[in-house]
This record gives sequence, structure tokens and C-alpha cells, in this order.
Amino acid sequence: MIQAVLLSALMAQTPGSRQEPPPPVPQEREDGQPDPRPLLRFRAKRLQEGLGLDAGRAGTIAERWAQFDQEHFQRQRQIAALRLRFNDILMGPEPEDRKSALIRPVLDQFMDLRDQQMESKRRFESDIRQGLNPAQQARLILMVDDLNKQVMDALRARRQERRGF
Repeated sequence: MIQAVLLSALMAQTPGSRQEPPPPVPQEREDGQPDPRPLLRFRAKRLQEGLGLDAGRAGTIAERWAQFDQEHFQRQRQIAALRLRFNDILMGPEPEDRKSALIRPVLDQFMDLRDQQMESKRRFESDIRQGLNPAQQARLILMVDDLNKQVMDALRARRQERRGF
């Protein structure tokens, strides 16, 4: 359900260079069941259209992108939990030297996760550029940024709708 709403919001947003929205991504599989991965299908379709890739290559990139998303969001949750831990320690009644001692291992974990995030993004970008010519690689870089922004905008809009704003 959430994925369908997100996909609807994404489909309503058109890239700046397009005058019309992209064709609709099927909401159901051939067997009539709901599509469990509409974002993946949306990305694959946009990759096909924007880079001139065949369905197989576009699907492979979209699958790798989905894997990156899963890893990224898992680490982001861990990072958010560590930030809360920072706040708890810093707002606590302990003296500064005790706070520093308590924060040191949390800070080490935080920095390690942040480094993992950066390395994961580097690997992701390297993986998805493989086999593309330089022009396709440049288009892909722009497309990844554009699609990520559209996803985030759609999520923000959906959150605001839920809150009644």
C-alpha cells in the first residue's frame, strides 16, 4: 500500500526536461497479484528510457539500487540510534570526563558506520556504471540524483498528507 502511494506520488512528478509523465508502471503482476516492488519497476523503466538500456540491464541496475537502498537505510537507522545515544549521554547528569568516556565507543561506532555508508555508496556507483559508455554514465549520475530527490520529495509529501498539512 505504501509503495503504491509512493509510486503514485513519484509518477505525478515529472522530470524537468519532460513535458508528460512517464508511462504508468504496472501495479499488478501478470498473475493479477499486487506488484511487491513498484519502486524497482519504476526505476528500471526510467533507466530504460533515460539511458536506452535493454530491460535486462535496466533491471540489473534497479536490483542493485534496491540492494543499496536496503543497506543504506539499515545503516541510517543505526546511525539515528547512535545520535539518540549521543544526546542521552550529553544531556545526562555525569561530569564531562565521564560523558567523554561514555561517548567514545559510541562515537567510534558512529564514525565506522559513516565510513561504511560512504564506501557502500562508492561501490554502488561503481557497480551500476559498469558496462555503460561515458555519456550513459553521466546520464545515470544525473538520473540517480534526480530519482532520489523525487523519492524523498514524495515521502515528505506523503508524511505531510498523513499529518493533515
